[in-house]
Amino acid sequence: MMALTRPAAFQGIEPVAWRYFKILQSGRDLQLPQVATRDRLDVHEPLDPIPPVRGPIDMTPMGQVRRIVCLASLALLTACATRPSLPGPLEAGWRGEPVCEKLNEDSEQRVLRCSFPPSVGHERHYHPRHFGYAIAGGRMRITDSKGTREVVLVTGSSFTSPGVEWHEVVNVGDTTVVYLIVEPKGNNRVR
Repeated sequence: MMALTRPAAFQGIEPVAWRYFKILQSGRDLQLPQVATRDRLDVHEPLDPIPPVRGPIDMTPMGQVRRIVCLASLALLTACATRPSLPGPLEAGWRGEPVCEKLNEDSEQRVLRCSFPPSVGHERHYHPRHFGYAIAGGRMRITDSKGTREVVLVTGSSFTSPGVEWHEVVNVGDTTVVYLIVEPKGNNRVR
């Protein structure tokens, strides 16, 4: 096996670190002693055991590129997993047709009007924090993570919500249900 010379980057590093680096380069299992005691600290015994490394570490520039690409891919997958995968109330519709329209949007809030004739619903979607007001009430069937239930929305009633991870609704009554949704901007995450 070729002898490793200590590169400039390792000048001034404790001999134990250089020894472990050489073992990592050789591809041998790295077996470390147990944790040193507090009253006697020997420089050849690390305070935290390091798990054994199997196989040589690729220190070539191409190996470094592979590690960077792997870490970047992992970061991208993590970022994608945290975004909502469902549409919001404006983007969701019913059988390809919109049920909500944007009445106003500015830097502080967004206001939507949603209309549901009998037998029309709102496909699965999420809601950020919002306030709702029933312009015209009726009977709605709601399905969410808690199950399916029917509710009567009374004309002129209002409600607030910290946000909804997902739900879907269908008008099961005989009248058209219309309500306003007011979404404040800012910290609008589902809790």
